[in-house]
Amino acid sequence: MILLIFFTIFIVYLFMSTRRRPNELPGPFKWPIVGNLPQIAQVNWSRVWLAIDHYSKIYGGIYGMYFGPRYVVVLSDPKVVHELMKRDEWNGRPHDHMAKLKADGAILGIIMTDGELWKETRRFTFRHMRNFGYGKNTMESSVMDEVQNVVDHVGKKIGIGEHILSFDDTFGPAVLSTLWNMVASIRTELDDPAVLKLQRTVRETMQKRAFGMYDTSFGNEFKGYLTLQKVIAEHKKTRVPGEPRDFIDAYLDEQENNPENPNFFGHLNYFEAFLLEVNRYSSMAPIVTPHALTETVTYKGYEIPKGSLVFINTWGIHRNKDHWGDPDTFRPERFLDQNGKVITNDEWFLPFSSGKRRCPGEPLAKMSIFLMVSNLLQKFTFSTIPGEPRPSSVPVIGLNLAPIPYKAQSRLRKSTPRRRGAG
Repeated sequence: MILLIFFTIFIVYLFMSTRRRPNELPGPFKWPIVGNLPQIAQVNWSRVWLAIDHYSKIYGGIYGMYFGPRYVVVLSDPKVVHELMKRDEWNGRPHDHMAKLKADGAILGIIMTDGELWKETRRFTFRHMRNFGYGKNTMESSVMDEVQNVVDHVGKKIGIGEHILSFDDTFGPAVLSTLWNMVASIRTELDDPAVLKLQRTVRETMQKRAFGMYDTSFGNEFKGYLTLQKVIAEHKKTRVPGEPRDFIDAYLDEQENNPENPNFFGHLNYFEAFLLEVNRYSSMAPIVTPHALTETVTYKGYEIPKGSLVFINTWGIHRNKDHWGDPDTFRPERFLDQNGKVITNDEWFLPFSSGKRRCPGEPLAKMSIFLMVSNLLQKFTFSTIPGEPRPSSVPVIGLNLAPIPYKAQSRLRKSTPRRRGAG
């Protein structure tokens, strides 16, 4: 009899758990306990963003689904994205176990904080990074120094007869050096074994995190190379208060002038979070780093509970056939108007997200890509290797999509175009 009662209660629970809340967003049928994970697996389990985009075509520009018991709101309409990302309540972050694990139990830095701590950290970071060139014209000079290092690196290899070059670890260290020079007045070398090891560790960690794994050794690798405590100790010895040379000096000035701010200065993990973010700038995020609702909201009659995750379906927005026409075709001309001018205000173009949490690395990313590619192509030609297949367009799956390691046949151009304005 007791067993029958228990079984009946269990069946009722399973039935009730499949019911959607009143005024809930449209979405697929919810299975007990596992939510919509079976539907995701049915479409593409290894590439979740494809499954999310698949259901956006069925349920529209804003819909809801369940990752197990966790409710997720998916945004696939850029008008909705731009509208909601301006609102504070849509710009929280999920404070899950993995986020806390990376910061010794605290949520710090820019990427995973929210509320007043995030606003304060972001204001402080942008104010002082601009003082050291970030986002200004002087940043071009810093980027060009690293671009020239890459050009020299490629030229040196070609000069000694190497024409089949691997580009696995060529560009990341250059971007890291630009930022690390602003942060700590330290430049890194492209072939520094420690830098290359760091980049590989970051790449592997991004791939593991895509499947819910987190390697605690990553934090140790990061600290081992950057030796933040040692660098900061040196800055404390050599700094002149009120005359910051770089971001760390500015940070120490702020700490000295405002010692009653324990949340902001509680950990050095802020720097790790900042530099970890750098490695994301050069990769496309098919789903923007999840947001979380900081309070229960009502949107167009739908009630969405506090704590719900928010996914921006960047992949689907960038491959919407109604807008782009031929989204799977590589066609740069789509960003040129009839007068040949670049279209910069297309609301469907969201590589850096939108609103209050728009990617802070956008200026560096744009400048680095433009200067790196233009300067390399001025001096070298790159082509596929005869007898070998073209580099794969299938990405390495991680929190961001990265290219499969590839090689290219590289040669000096017969004549290098003169710089504009040269005599």
